[in-house]
Amino acid sequence: MTVRVILTSYQKSWDLSKDQILSLIPNSIISQALQEEPDVPEIILNHPDVTPEALNVIADIMKGYNPPHHSPNLVSAARYLNVPSLLLYADPFYDLIEKPVVPGETYDTPKNQGLLERAIQTGRNTMLEYLLSKGVSPVTPSNEASLISRPLTMAINIDNLEAFQILLA
Repeated sequence: MTVRVILTSYQKSWDLSKDQILSLIPNSIISQALQEEPDVPEIILNHPDVTPEALNVIADIMKGYNPPHHSPNLVSAARYLNVPSLLLYADPFYDLIEKPVVPGETYDTPKNQGLLERAIQTGRNTMLEYLLSKGVSPVTPSNEASLISRPLTMAINIDNLEAFQILLA
């Protein structure tokens, strides 16, 4: 089942899966509207921070696509809609990620392992979670024999408790 999300100020709409909204963006105002009124046929958004670009990214994510590049315009929509995952795509750091050319290839490359460490160092914990979710390993062949991974040690040393918890999860 879908719900139509309408941006009246732009005269645009998106038909989004209710199940995906509830599972992928469970704390968003869109999800809250569905929780309050599960049979609602449409949700109208009039806030100026919510743009077609933001709704296009959300719709693409629900289809399994990630944006090709970051867009700083997503920050205000992420905050208003309460969709913190949009902040990932607003960060210029996102453009540095080495993405597989062929679907199914791994994200676990030396470059992305370095980015994982930089994400920890700079407190970009949303980026850290994203890289881990894409299969980037915090354990490289050079530290496999070690009892503690380099990224975990780094999180401890710079007192990034959230990164430490993410890595342990």
